Amino acid sequence: MKFDDVFKSIGEFGAYQKRAYALLVLTAIPVGIHFLAQVFLAAETDHWCTNAVIEAFNCTEYGLSENGCKNLTNSLIVKDNTETNEQERHCKSYQFESEDDVFDNTSWPVVDCTTGWKYDTSQYHSTIIQEWNLVCKDSHKPATAASVMFGGVLLGSILCGTFADHIGRKKVLFICLSLATLTGSLASFSPNFWFYCLMRFCIGAACMGTYLMAFVISTEIVGPKPRTFTGITIEMFFAIGYMLLALLSYLIRSWRNLQLVSSVPILLTFIIFPFVPESPRWLITQKRYKEATDILKKMAEGNGRELPSEFSDPDELEKTMMKSEEEGDMKRHTIVDLFRTPNLRKKSLNLFYNWMVNSLVYYGLSLGTSNMGVNDYLAMFVSGAVELPAVVFCLLTASRFGRGRTISFVMIVGGLACFATVFLEKGPALMSVAMIGKFCITASFAIIYIFAAEQFPTPVRGVGIGCCSVAARIGGIMAPQILYFGSLWKPLPYVVFSVMSVSAGVLVLLLPETLNVQLPESIEDGETFGKNNSSTLKCWKRNREVDEKATEDALNTTYKPADGVI
Repeated sequence: MKFDDVFKSIGEFGAYQKRAYALLVLTAIPVGIHFLAQVFLAAETDHWCTNAVIEAFNCTEYGLSENGCKNLTNSLIVKDNTETNEQERHCKSYQFESEDDVFDNTSWPVVDCTTGWKYDTSQYHSTIIQEWNLVCKDSHKPATAASVMFGGVLLGSILCGTFADHIGRKKVLFICLSLATLTGSLASFSPNFWFYCLMRFCIGAACMGTYLMAFVISTEIVGPKPRTFTGITIEMFFAIGYMLLALLSYLIRSWRNLQLVSSVPILLTFIIFPFVPESPRWLITQKRYKEATDILKKMAEGNGRELPSEFSDPDELEKTMMKSEEEGDMKRHTIVDLFRTPNLRKKSLNLFYNWMVNSLVYYGLSLGTSNMGVNDYLAMFVSGAVELPAVVFCLLTASRFGRGRTISFVMIVGGLACFATVFLEKGPALMSVAMIGKFCITASFAIIYIFAAEQFPTPVRGVGIGCCSVAARIGGIMAPQILYFGSLWKPLPYVVFSVMSVSAGVLVLLLPETLNVQLPESIEDGETFGKNNSSTLKCWKRNREVDEKATEDALNTTYKPADGVI
């Protein structure tokens, strides 16, 4: 008897699990806020060089009217180069020897800014760019800060999974919530740019740990059938956080206040601490059978069911689990097993690339919402809102038309939408087409988790998903840098997103379709899976009846406590 058999008796997704799940998904909201906060914390605003002579110029002494003074002052700012479209006024200024020079418009040498900048604060009262002058030669630093944050996400996905296997999911969840509150608050008091980067790195790690643990607990306290639903639906609350960020940023125009307001309320999540159970599955792996049975009894009671004797008595539970372990494959597998054989190696590399592209395009489009020529706050809100129907779309289509076919379709359509933006001027049309791409990449990101879990054979499924997650984090780190290269050629980021999305959509067709087929149970099965004319590209005709047990088995082995990284 396996542990999942207990859910047949106490209910796979009864009232107890629904209450716990409803509380757990709330922790995804601050994660969505902090992951995308850089859009407003480092918002770009118009700026120009300050000039000591201009600042000290007294129009009254020269008998100039208010309008005349304003016109003169504007004429003393370096004009943009119309031939190269270079915005020289951002980083260049005229050099004056004295006030009298301002009336001699033939002898003004142009020099680099040396005395600082002035910023348009009509929309954003303060940003990290304005406060630390992250422009001109330092214009790369905001993108660096964003990549550093995603570096923290990478570290958090590795460390938090490991710690959770040793001290428990619930403890790590609330430790991460505490760290997110602490480092998020400290970031709002950053004395300099590099301290801000350090805090954002810690925020990334803490938020990833929070999301990871909420995800793991919510899938380990339910039976196999609802796991697809619980694993995907939590993404909606990430999107709600995304939308809430737009509202907070509209109301709070100072970056320090926005950072603080986004962090301190996380403390409210500690209200749910008594109502969130530790994963009984993890407790059993630690041989803490008494605690596991206590939680299972609460589940059964909350669902109005009766707990079987094999799970209600600690001694009986120990015997049941020991017998199950003896029947299972206890050999420990590593990442090396993914590359030992040619077919499994090709499939693994294909999946790694697809995860990296999904993350790269998703965060590239999300972080680039302020460059679409519409209201920044509206753009951010809509960008989050399109994720809600995207998640519903993937829930409805993945089990009807196939995982690989659906992923390929949305990635190719999303890539073409990104390419179409190259020919559009900034404005509502550009925003609308870009949101088609955002819808598609969100749907793909949600489905590819299930698809990857079904591709890897059971012994290396956890390792495979962990490696895919690392590839996704690398994509997240790359996204801000790709956006920064848009300063060289504005359409460049969307061309990159388009090419990579379409290429990933084509490559995913080379993977075997997993809908309605027996999934690989051993390394040998994994090597032969997809060799015999079963690629997604070739399998367009198939019975639409879903092989639910195969999918449940895949998801079950994916959520094992030993997986470490998701």
